[in-house]
Amino acid sequence: MRRSIVLAVIYSLGWIYLTEAQFPRVCCTVEAIVSKECCPALGSDPENVCGVLSGRGNCSEVHVDSKPWGGPYTLRNVDDRERWPTKFFNRTCRCFDTLLGEELLDEYNRLVTLCNGTSEGSLRRGVMESTNVTLPTMNDVRSCLNLRDFDSPPYFTNSSFSFRNALEGYDKPDGELDSSVSNLHNLVHLFLNGTSALSHSAANDPIFLVLHAFTDAIFEEWMRRSRENASLPDEMAPIGHNRHYNMVPFFPPVTNEEIYITSEQLGYSYAVELEGNKHAVNAYIIGIIYPTKNANSISAYLPITMHMLKSFEEHATAVKLQKKTKNIMKAP
Repeated sequence: MRRSIVLAVIYSLGWIYLTEAQFPRVCCTVEAIVSKECCPALGSDPENVCGVLSGRGNCSEVHVDSKPWGGPYTLRNVDDRERWPTKFFNRTCRCFDTLLGEELLDEYNRLVTLCNGTSEGSLRRGVMESTNVTLPTMNDVRSCLNLRDFDSPPYFTNSSFSFRNALEGYDKPDGELDSSVSNLHNLVHLFLNGTSALSHSAANDPIFLVLHAFTDAIFEEWMRRSRENASLPDEMAPIGHNRHYNMVPFFPPVTNEEIYITSEQLGYSYAVELEGNKHAVNAYIIGIIYPTKNANSISAYLPITMHMLKSFEEHATAVKLQKKTKNIMKAP
């Protein structure tokens, strides 16, 4: 979840830039690949390796945790996620600063993706086609926040009474396992349908960022309540998800534990707290419905803005804004 929002932010900031590789171009030479070292200089001074002269970082050995992983993936030595990123480099820059901040590497590296959805056609929405699907309620959110453990064995989609699994939507909001239904995060993807319903294309839908910002806000509230919780697994989580494993595809490497912290420590915060009582702040997404040019979808939803509303009076004002905006907006 935390990874989702960080990756989403990187995606949103860098979508206009083109990229051809995961690693800095300067590290994609024969010499660098053979040496398995990726420690480029920051700026024009060749001595400023990894920004060491300006206090940004230094070149160091990559640490890889060796505890076993679990989950459905059982093969060994055939996947780049294993012991990431040592199949490519075993020495790289180690930043002294926080994850967010001034760029250390090439600008193109902001866009950590190999596909941009160009071949997938128009954005698709099928909200009207899912008439039996409703969005999660605030009571669902409260139930999820009451779960004590971040995760539980087998640390997968069949975990029960796991905050992680409930928030993702594989459990009921109260943590009981029910593989026949989708909840919370997964339920919103199902409700939006179309592009958002497919895991390989969902990030191409602009509302993806809105959904995952809300998902991360719920995670943030849970962390405030359960900071001392130690249920982030040290071992036997699916490949790449153990506490001390490096997250794929971040480079230079970042471990799961380094992101298992409050948002303020990562350089951002949320304006609204999701309190777990009947006076909780309600979240509304304000938008308009307009016909789409895509004949395969009945309607499309255009998000205009997002408000955290504390009263029905504010909600009424937002609805008026919605109607006014609907009158002046034209379908593309």
